[in-house]
Amino acid sequence: MAKTLKENVNVFCKEIGKRDYNNYDNLEKSKQYIISKFKSMGYNIGIQDYQIGDKTFSNIIATKNCLNKNKDSKTVIIGAHYDSTSGSADGGASGISALLTLADLYKNTNAYHNVRFVAFVNGEKVFAKTDQMGSKIYADYIKQQNENIEGVIVLDSIGYYSDKSLSQRYPFIGPSMPNKANFLAVVGNSDSKDLAGNITGYFDESSLLPVKNINKDFLIGYGIKDSYSFSKDGFKTILLTDTSIYRFEDINRADDKVENIDFNYMSEIVKNLKEYLISY
Repeated sequence: MAKTLKENVNVFCKEIGKRDYNNYDNLEKSKQYIISKFKSMGYNIGIQDYQIGDKTFSNIIATKNCLNKNKDSKTVIIGAHYDSTSGSADGGASGISALLTLADLYKNTNAYHNVRFVAFVNGEKVFAKTDQMGSKIYADYIKQQNENIEGVIVLDSIGYYSDKSLSQRYPFIGPSMPNKANFLAVVGNSDSKDLAGNITGYFDESSLLPVKNINKDFLIGYGIKDSYSFSKDGFKTILLTDTSIYRFEDINRADDKVENIDFNYMSEIVKNLKEYLISY
């Protein structure tokens, strides 16, 4: 699994690079890569297009329907953005790479709820926290459709880990928080506390990877993440993250390279997420 994760990160960072409004050809290459990966896994593919100026932007949806196909079936959404203004590894590619790897791992399983893997466009500046953010476009759509969404899990910056003391920083000193950057943060608001608690509890029981349930107000910048789009529309939503800049100050910069990613930690996240989705 670590090999697959690394292959995906290398495609986004080294073969494609910067991919956003100003690097539109590369954004299209990313779109086609994601579609081809989902198709090769056998998923039903949906494309949600929308216009900004003279350019078309696309959210990509891959769906695995449950065993009991009826209109009351609940749906779990797993999402990550695929654009990147810097072409970086942790900030720009770890989330979408994990999403694709998770979808591949999950493809032959069956569960009693629908699982939808969604690759969002325009998750970074200048579109972050605007109505043109891909996740906001999608969240608004499923809200209008009154879909039975059980929960939304967003993956963003999940690749940087360290066992060194004082490798983890915080926006303020938290005596109860770990000082090693070796844990996965589960971030949500009060409406999503049950979902956050369930995932935290599952990882505590099934994984050697430490997890920490964190209130969203603790992490400055949460409001510009894709998770915010769904929380704002009233969906139970959590963000899985390595805490981004509080752990890796060079995130989304030139030093945010593939070589800094810990693919063994990422594998542990993906493996346990797959098992959690089956038991959900």
